[in-house]
Amino acid sequence: MKKNIKIKIYNNDILTNEYNKINAIVNKDSYKFKVEDIMTIISDKYLKRESDEYLFHLDILNKEARIELKKGNMLFPVEVEHLHYLKNDKGLEIEYKIYSNEEIIKIVVEDD
Repeated sequence: MKKNIKIKIYNNDILTNEYNKINAIVNKDSYKFKVEDIMTIISDKYLKRESDEYLFHLDILNKEARIELKKGNMLFPVEVEHLHYLKNDKGLEIEYKIYSNEEIIKIVVEDD
């Protein structure tokens, strides 16, 4: 079902981006939305962020990640140092840190 959502993105617990009234496809297991030319799907099993240049896939169940650079078709496994996923009636929160990034990223999705 289509629904408006609110998205907050934090880097090391500092709010860096906030988006309101984002059109999303929402079902009981996932949110799918596009912000700043990045298609994002968050489910209880994975986080997937895709742009024209790359695909980032974070497997929540197995705590594994990979980055695929579309130009040159190169695939890089990435070590997951920290991962936290929480879903409740208001929305969901996913927080992760991968080895190739110094920042802890947190994405909060709520109904708008």
